Amino acid sequence: MAAIWRTSLADFGCEATPLTSQAADGCWRGLQLVRQGGNDYLTRTMSKHLGSVLTTVNAPYSDQLDGAALAHCLADIDLAKQHPGHISAFLGEVPLAQQVEFAIAHHIAIDDLKAFAAKFSAWSGENYPLAA
Repeated sequence: MAAIWRTSLADFGCEATPLTSQAADGCWRGLQLVRQGGNDYLTRTMSKHLGSVLTTVNAPYSDQLDGAALAHCLADIDLAKQHPGHISAFLGEVPLAQQVEFAIAHHIAIDDLKAFAAKFSAWSGENYPLAA
């Protein structure tokens, strides 16, 4: 399983080391426990990062996607083809660490996101870091 670098999750108590998708899922479960414990700072910080993802993805389009809609697109290539600009912005303009955070927040396995990026890249003809 390929490892990926995740530095921004250090803000949430996860080390800035290569993490597999299993480790990332474990980190996410830890974040959920912290939320249940009432640490609002983590929730606000994570929401801010996820909000910036949607701002980047939606900026040039009148058709706005919310987090759930974007997540559905990232899990379904046929749906993604109906919103190619949004998906291209996500894969090409959103920093890789925020792409990973978004995926984790929406319960998309990192390996699945990488496979999706490769499929979308092949379809669109664009090159994306996550698809490499």
